[in-house]
Formats: sequence, C-alpha cells, structure tokens
Amino acid sequence: MSYLRAASAEPAGPDAVTWHMSYTVSDGDRQVAQLKASDHWHVFTPGQMADELAPAGLRAEPAEGSHGLHVITRR
Repeated sequence: MSYLRAASAEPAGPDAVTWHMSYTVSDGDRQVAQLKASDHWHVFTPGQMADELAPAGLRAEPAEGSHGLHVITRR
C-alpha cells in the first residue's frame, strides 16, 4: 500500500484562506481510495487569538521552534 497526500492554500479574502487537500491510497497500480476536501479558514494574529481565548480563561504561548504554532493552556 502507498499513501499520497497533497495540500495547497489560496487567498480567500483579506483575512481568510481556502485549503485544498487530497489523499490517495494505492495498492500497486490500483487506486483503493481517494478523498478530496476544501476548507475555508480565517486567519488571525496572535493578539486576536489571545483576545478570543481570554474570556474562557485560556492563553496562548508560542510553541518551541519557528513554525508559528502556539500552545493553548488554562491560566
């Protein structure tokens, strides 16, 4: 079995992107399954995220590394 995935994103407005994903499972030359999905995502700043999390008693801190991920924890 082999598994292939592909992803791309395109702008969908000033604060949004649309992600396109494709997953294919093959057994030799025979395709066993394929799934395609497109999802609309809103883009926000770390400050906007902090403002939204605060009323729920949560906070976000940058994760290790330079990949832009954050860890959300309870205060």
